[in-house]
Amino acid sequence: MQPNSMAQKVKFLMDGDEIPGLVKLGEISLEKGMIDVPGFQRIYKIATGVTTMPAIPATFETRRSTSTRKILSDWYNKNEQHDVTIIWCDAGGVEFARDLWEDVECSIIKKPETDLANVSYARLEVTFLPYDITGVE
Repeated sequence: MQPNSMAQKVKFLMDGDEIPGLVKLGEISLEKGMIDVPGFQRIYKIATGVTTMPAIPATFETRRSTSTRKILSDWYNKNEQHDVTIIWCDAGGVEFARDLWEDVECSIIKKPETDLANVSYARLEVTFLPYDITGVE
């Protein structure tokens, strides 16, 4: 590895407790809204000052020894809202950044298809809707 490069790993904490089994966290894209403003021979884009909050997909491995499946199912089925902390770590587990997600809802929960000719690990795919995202350095 290059001397200035870092690997990236993520810890997912819900209300301060880590949910085990996170294997994939989708892109977290904050975007400022734009509108078109017509001018002479040009149309300009300007920011509206309104940030669009993303829907963030995630995949969790589920094991018999963890409560991940129940936690995620309850989050969705009971329409719960939770505060989430995302801890960004390097390969050695040393934290280099942290995001706080406020009042997160679980809007989609999927049990992926099963292909008996190509067996895979047990997992749940979910989509989270944070009310707000704040970066903490």
